[in-house]
Amino acid sequence: MARKLTPEQMELQALAEQQRELEERSRQQTKEQRRLAQRKMEQGTVMPPLSRVQETNRIREYEFLATRGHLKNQRRQQGRSFLLLVLLTCASASMIWWGLQIMKL
Repeated sequence: MARKLTPEQMELQALAEQQRELEERSRQQTKEQRRLAQRKMEQGTVMPPLSRVQETNRIREYEFLATRGHLKNQRRQQGRSFLLLVLLTCASASMIWWGLQIMKL
């Protein structure tokens, strides 16, 4: 025999069912958050793709070579500047010497 439920009992059953659904959703959401946190941790510890590693190494090598080339150019330029300074000093010294020789006459 089926017992007839009163409206209050039916409402209580509906509320209990809603509560169970909400608890189940809450458990699923907690599981999903844990799974996402675990995934994020794994991604942090996993090495980047090989192509990215190769690209980073290539850029680092290029910058090293470019810097070395720049240093070579700087040294070459300083060497030229020093040579011009020596020539200018010699020219000035010879002009002074020439002027002193003319004054002695």
